[in-house]
Amino acid sequence: LLPKYRGASPISAAILAGDRETGVVTMRIVPELDAGPVYLERRIGIAERDDAAALSERLAWEGAELLVETLRGLEAGTITARPQRGEPTFTRPLTREHGRVDWGKTAQEIERRLRAFAPWPGLHTFLDGERIKLLDLDVAVDADRGKEPGAIWLDGEGAKVAAGGGTAVRLLSAQRAGGKPVSGAELVRQIPPNARFV
Repeated sequence: LLPKYRGASPISAAILAGDRETGVVTMRIVPELDAGPVYLERRIGIAERDDAAALSERLAWEGAELLVETLRGLEAGTITARPQRGEPTFTRPLTREHGRVDWGKTAQEIERRLRAFAPWPGLHTFLDGERIKLLDLDVAVDADRGKEPGAIWLDGEGAKVAAGGGTAVRLLSAQRAGGKPVSGAELVRQIPPNARFV
């Protein structure tokens, strides 16, 4: 929803920020990036488990309908463009490195990164120099506050990883380099005791 998140990765940016709403606009093109006046706008909610792929698909449908509505309005002379209101913010193209987990972030921030970077660049971490893809995780209800961020352990039948601020994520599935996807618990059973993601 311009002028917020002009640039290459607005959907990921909205999820990363924890926004509860996003949308699409039609605008007149000008030389400055995404700065043109807006014709129409349509808002949609961001669901708690929406990832960038699912949200992108919903926005594409909304955008297609809005474009048709805009073209009809322009043809009929019933709509005019209005200047964007508010301070613009900008997004950059995503790179593979954006998907690396900073375990000093809270569990909530890490979970949003997983959703923001699906399907690409995905989320990954390292264990003794080996790149590990984190395929699915969620925020753990309780955490062992004495553990250092990145510490991974079995908790009952599941796996947890300590994050910043005394939080933790439940690691639901992961994939080692050259391996097949496994549950978080299975990954913990494959690695040395007291291992830590970095």
